[in-house]
Amino acid sequence: MRVRHYVDNNSVKFYNQQNVLRIETTMNNPKKYLVQRYTESDDKTSGKKLLPMRKGIADINLRAKVSAERNKSFAEQLATVSDKTPVGKVFEEITNSFSRNGKKSRGLDVTGKDRELLRAISDPAFNAGAITNKALQEKLMGTDWANGLAGKKLSSKISRQIALLRSHGIIRKLPKQHKYSLTDKGRKISSALNAVLSASTEDLVNLAA
Repeated sequence: MRVRHYVDNNSVKFYNQQNVLRIETTMNNPKKYLVQRYTESDDKTSGKKLLPMRKGIADINLRAKVSAERNKSFAEQLATVSDKTPVGKVFEEITNSFSRNGKKSRGLDVTGKDRELLRAISDPAFNAGAITNKALQEKLMGTDWANGLAGKKLSSKISRQIALLRSHGIIRKLPKQHKYSLTDKGRKISSALNAVLSASTEDLVNLAA
């Protein structure tokens, strides 16, 4: 059995082989990953720059490093399904408003107005890439959450929600990029939410018994 998630011609998959679970990243479009490296013409005196990864052997070590990070991220997402923390406790912190440095952040409505956003950022395909405003626009356009918004208006709404998710520690910004990834806390919350929304009332009652 194999499950594979694609984004930008790159993928991450897991499969069982001889009763051993294996996780692999396949990178067919490395330029979608930005890494710190020298340019071909650089004399290595001006420092590394954030540039698209190359497909040749020059960046083979960087490809191995990024692939290992993708595998680790995917494994950590899988690990959340066996977490024993009660769902109420998982949601408790993020559903409360708080103030930090004089700025107030509202609590999240995990089963109401923020549900579609939280489910969107939990897409396993983001383990093969990164969460971006553009990617979220594609996933949320036409949904009740978007409320008819498109283009710059939808982008602005998503930017505000990204800031809110960061304030709650659900996502983190990748260095020097407008890209984001789930934190350990975000993985736990997204797995719990998807499990609750997918379970029947009978399933939940049996688990609570």
